[in-house]
Amino acid sequence: MKKNENYERLQMFFHGYAEDFRRWRRAHEAEVFDTAAEAGIETSLKVGDKVTFTNSYGVKFPGHRILGFCKTDEYGRCVFLDVDCYRITFRPESLTLEESR
Repeated sequence: MKKNENYERLQMFFHGYAEDFRRWRRAHEAEVFDTAAEAGIETSLKVGDKVTFTNSYGVKFPGHRILGFCKTDEYGRCVFLDVDCYRITFRPESLTLEESR
């Protein structure tokens, strides 16, 4: 199997987390926002944007969608992504826009 085919299969796997996030969000309505402004964050990122996450080691993880925003925590994290642990948040500075919705 080619490298690109593996990547595409992996992306299909990640898309299942958006529905899980929606179910989790219902129990946390007061903590999750649809816009960065509602969460008190200054960023041009929006729900539905496709982004690349870059971790602290410089490793890039492309192809994730923004699912929502929350108030910034003590580490500067406030963006929910469609990843397997959708309840954790990411810093806007660690995200690079791939395409906007």
